[in-house]
Amino acid sequence: MMDFLKIKIKCRRDSAPIPKANLQLIATKLKGFGDKPKTLGQFIAINSGQFIDPSTWEDEIVPYGNCSIIITSSVVVTISKAFIGLNMRKCDIYGTLILDSSSYSSVTFGYRSNVIVHASGFLQDHTSGNVINCAEGALLTIYLMGSFAGKDTVVNSISTAQTTANQTRSVKLSSDFNDPFTCGILSGGSIEKYDKVTYIVSQSGDFIDDLTCLGNVAPTTAICELVGGCGMSISAGFILSTVDLNSELNMNFNDIIIAVGAVLQLGAPDSNNIFKFKFQILINSHGTLSDIADGTGAPAIIDSNVTVSTQQTITTTIFTLSIAVFVVLQSGGTLQDQTSTDQFYCLAGLFFTFYPGSSFIGANTKFFTYSSMPSTSSLGSNYTFGSNFSGSFTLGILLDGSIKTFSKVTFIVRQTGKFSTIICWLGNIVPTANICSLVGGCGLYIPSGCALLASSLNGQLNINFNLITIVSGGSLGLGSNGVHIALKFKFTLELDCLEH
Repeated sequence: MMDFLKIKIKCRRDSAPIPKANLQLIATKLKGFGDKPKTLGQFIAINSGQFIDPSTWEDEIVPYGNCSIIITSSVVVTISKAFIGLNMRKCDIYGTLILDSSSYSSVTFGYRSNVIVHASGFLQDHTSGNVINCAEGALLTIYLMGSFAGKDTVVNSISTAQTTANQTRSVKLSSDFNDPFTCGILSGGSIEKYDKVTYIVSQSGDFIDDLTCLGNVAPTTAICELVGGCGMSISAGFILSTVDLNSELNMNFNDIIIAVGAVLQLGAPDSNNIFKFKFQILINSHGTLSDIADGTGAPAIIDSNVTVSTQQTITTTIFTLSIAVFVVLQSGGTLQDQTSTDQFYCLAGLFFTFYPGSSFIGANTKFFTYSSMPSTSSLGSNYTFGSNFSGSFTLGILLDGSIKTFSKVTFIVRQTGKFSTIICWLGNIVPTANICSLVGGCGLYIPSGCALLASSLNGQLNINFNLITIVSGGSLGLGSNGVHIALKFKFTLELDCLEH
């Protein structure tokens, strides 16, 4: 590639000036440097080779500056440097990227980088010490069927770009895997990692704003569908708003994690639309889950099969819960009623349980059942909480609309079925030995018209149920296919059979 450069030269001697001269020089540019790619800032690897080899790249231009990189399918790109001083705002790997600093103990990304390994993509760590150092703001995401290979690779965060002197945190990766994975480094050097594609909130903002999440990439319906469901993590100190979702999360998020000191706001303060979740979701709150929708005073609804697990506080203005919601407050968690009417409206299938050490704060809050959108005419049974309480408690609404309460963590049979069948239980949560051990023993309630079949227990109930209540018309089946077998109980329990 040849260019003509016009250069004006002035020449002087100490004693006397010489005439000015205009020279035309023929200069050759260094191949692969100093030009611009077809798409400004985007560099595409089309041939296998070294990262710094111009022939690896489209237009034979080596990536530079603040750039976006794409490694196409079947192409293998190798980086043989200990320090990568390139600001990769995004690196999409459809082929293979090898960190081949075998003569170095580690490789360091000096700037924040957003690396995404797509399906069929492959990221390999060949450093001798199997250490990858990353600056704050770095993000590694591996999609479904993407792969990573290393030997117990350790990812370190470095507090200042272009130095490894201040390593603050580290995580160890599995040697080889091809499952969804996310690892991100937040401001301050803390590292979060998840075994799924997870968006990590790194500043307060709206749900689909590019600047809200680490890597400056907003979640999309297409990505969450492609990977079989995404996660969302709201880091401490940040508020995630859903104002821009128009009252519905229609992306497939399996779970949302709210850290201590973080806030998830549902709805919009000037809207009276109900907030809906299109897909089944777990909201795991260690911080604050807040419903800010009020508008004309219509209730906001968490719609669909929503599980809320909290260790901190849920605050709301007017709150209505739909069918099949399961809410568990763990030790240290608080359910706080700040509604103006001190009323919760709930459909059949609701399941609330408080673990030891959790608490409720309210002013004689009343739970109502309703058969359609809440109105005075559709309200059914109700139950009034005390102003404040702490300790074990369970409230469930049966399919007939009746409300049952228990002064312990109690699992309630929803419909006839086997012990291990999810749909058999109110809230779709199967009892486990771990839960009942954690809370010091559970209760089990079988309402009229329901049969709980123990055939899946292999002859032994090894869960710590200290009370089993069977209402007249309900039953606990101990046999299998008409054959009665002995059922052993590992823990001492009380069996209570009630008449209507």
